[in-house]
Amino acid sequence: MLRSIDEGVVEIWLTSEDTGAYGRDIGSNIAELLVLLVSNLPSNVRMRIGMTNPPFILEHMACICKVLNHPNVYGFIHIPV
Repeated sequence: MLRSIDEGVVEIWLTSEDTGAYGRDIGSNIAELLVLLVSNLPSNVRMRIGMTNPPFILEHMACICKVLNHPNVYGFIHIPV
């Protein structure tokens, strides 16, 4: 991400078929990733979080809400019901 920002990227889209399932196979999780990314976002860069299914995102709801309230993160997440 930092290399892309150095090259002029001003918006990061974190998306997949189910973003909330990130890390389940490697002993991590989406909350850890988001906290790491947000802590390294320069003030001129925005981040958008993609689609996730409710079972995966509910495990980390408090952290996700905190990240979505960050001024550099779009306050939107696609959760199908």
